[in-house]
Amino acid sequence: MCMTKLNILISFLAIFLFLSAGAGLAKDNRSEFWAHFQEKYPDFSRKLLEVCPGLKTTELILCAYIYLGFNTKDIAEYTFKAVQTVKNNKYNLRKKLSITAKEDMVVWLRTIVGVN
Repeated sequence: MCMTKLNILISFLAIFLFLSAGAGLAKDNRSEFWAHFQEKYPDFSRKLLEVCPGLKTTELILCAYIYLGFNTKDIAEYTFKAVQTVKNNKYNLRKKLSITAKEDMVVWLRTIVGVN
Protein backbone atom coordinates (compact mmCIF):
# COMPACT_ATOMS: atom_id res chain seq x y z
CA MET A 1 0.00 0.00 0.00
CA CYS A 2 2.78 2.43 0.88
CA MET A 3 4.49 1.60 -2.41
CA THR A 4 1.33 2.50 -4.30
CA LYS A 5 1.14 5.86 -2.54
CA LEU A 6 4.81 6.43 -3.28
CA ASN A 7 4.25 5.58 -6.96
CA ILE A 8 1.33 8.01 -7.11
CA LEU A 9 3.42 10.73 -5.46
CA ILE A 10 6.26 10.13 -7.91
CA SER A 11 3.77 10.20 -10.79
CA PHE A 12 2.34 13.53 -9.71
CA LEU A 13 5.86 14.88 -9.36
CA ALA A 14 6.58 13.76 -12.95
CA ILE A 15 3.41 15.49 -14.14
CA PHE A 16 4.38 18.63 -12.23
CA LEU A 17 7.81 18.62 -13.85
CA PHE A 18 6.22 18.12 -17.26
CA LEU A 19 3.87 21.01 -16.62
CA SER A 20 6.80 23.20 -15.60
CA ALA A 21 8.55 22.45 -18.88
CA GLY A 22 5.57 21.92 -21.19
CA ALA A 23 2.93 24.28 -19.85
CA GLY A 24 4.19 27.12 -22.00
CA LEU A 25 3.76 24.92 -25.06
CA ALA A 26 0.23 24.02 -23.96
CA LYS A 27 -0.73 27.57 -23.07
CA ASP A 28 0.47 28.84 -26.43
CA ASN A 29 -1.31 25.96 -28.22
CA ARG A 30 1.94 25.20 -29.99
CA SER A 31 2.22 22.05 -32.06
CA GLU A 32 5.32 21.13 -30.07
CA PHE A 33 3.11 20.42 -27.05
CA TRP A 34 1.84 17.13 -28.49
CA ALA A 35 5.33 16.05 -29.59
CA HIS A 36 6.77 16.95 -26.17
CA PHE A 37 3.92 15.13 -24.42
CA GLN A 38 4.47 12.00 -26.53
CA GLU A 39 8.18 12.03 -25.67
CA LYS A 40 7.40 12.22 -21.97
CA TYR A 41 4.52 9.70 -22.11
CA PRO A 42 5.38 7.37 -25.01
CA ASP A 43 2.71 4.75 -24.16
CA PHE A 44 -0.12 7.27 -23.79
CA SER A 45 -1.49 7.11 -27.34
CA ARG A 46 -0.97 3.38 -27.70
CA LYS A 47 -2.86 2.55 -24.50
CA LEU A 48 -5.75 4.88 -25.34
CA LEU A 49 -5.95 3.54 -28.87
CA GLU A 50 -6.15 0.01 -27.45
CA VAL A 51 -9.29 1.10 -25.59
CA CYS A 52 -10.73 3.07 -28.51
CA PRO A 53 -8.94 2.56 -31.85
CA GLY A 54 -10.95 5.29 -33.58
CA LEU A 55 -9.65 8.23 -31.55
CA LYS A 56 -8.51 11.19 -33.62
CA THR A 57 -5.34 13.12 -32.91
CA THR A 58 -7.40 16.08 -31.64
CA GLU A 59 -9.13 13.75 -29.17
CA LEU A 60 -5.80 12.33 -28.02
CA ILE A 61 -4.53 15.86 -27.45
CA LEU A 62 -7.68 16.68 -25.44
CA CYS A 63 -7.02 13.54 -23.40
CA ALA A 64 -3.46 14.77 -22.80
CA TYR A 65 -4.74 18.10 -21.45
CA ILE A 66 -7.21 16.27 -19.21
CA TYR A 67 -4.54 13.77 -18.10
CA LEU A 68 -2.34 16.66 -17.02
CA GLY A 69 -5.18 18.08 -14.95
CA PHE A 70 -6.08 21.16 -16.97
CA ASN A 71 -9.66 22.26 -16.35
CA THR A 72 -12.20 22.98 -19.10
CA LYS A 73 -11.73 26.75 -18.93
CA ASP A 74 -7.94 26.45 -19.26
CA ILE A 75 -8.22 23.99 -22.16
CA ALA A 76 -10.58 26.39 -23.92
CA GLU A 77 -8.19 29.29 -23.37
CA TYR A 78 -5.10 27.35 -24.51
CA THR A 79 -6.78 25.91 -27.61
CA PHE A 80 -8.61 29.11 -28.57
CA LYS A 81 -12.02 27.43 -28.34
CA ALA A 82 -15.20 28.38 -26.54
CA VAL A 83 -15.70 26.78 -23.13
CA GLN A 84 -18.92 25.18 -24.38
CA THR A 85 -17.04 23.65 -27.32
CA VAL A 86 -14.55 22.03 -24.96
CA LYS A 87 -17.42 20.80 -22.77
CA ASN A 88 -19.05 19.26 -25.85
CA ASN A 89 -15.75 17.69 -26.91
CA LYS A 90 -15.28 16.22 -23.43
CA TYR A 91 -18.84 14.89 -23.45
CA ASN A 92 -18.31 13.24 -26.84
CA LEU A 93 -15.01 11.83 -25.64
CA ARG A 94 -16.72 10.35 -22.57
CA LYS A 95 -19.23 8.64 -24.84
CA LYS A 96 -16.52 7.32 -27.13
CA LEU A 97 -14.48 5.97 -24.21
CA SER A 98 -17.57 4.73 -22.29
CA ILE A 99 -16.74 6.85 -19.24
CA THR A 100 -19.79 7.43 -17.05
CA ALA A 101 -20.68 10.90 -15.81
CA LYS A 102 -19.90 9.74 -12.27
CA GLU A 103 -16.31 8.84 -13.16
CA ASP A 104 -13.56 11.44 -12.96
CA MET A 105 -11.90 11.60 -16.38
CA VAL A 106 -8.49 12.42 -14.91
CA VAL A 107 -8.61 9.37 -12.64
CA TRP A 108 -9.95 7.21 -15.47
CA LEU A 109 -7.19 8.29 -17.84
CA ARG A 110 -4.47 7.83 -15.25
CA THR A 111 -5.82 4.37 -14.43
CA ILE A 112 -6.09 3.23 -18.06
CA VAL A 113 -2.91 4.83 -19.30
CA GLY A 114 -1.00 4.49 -16.06
CA VAL A 115 0.57 7.34 -14.22
CA ASN A 116 4.20 7.61 -15.34
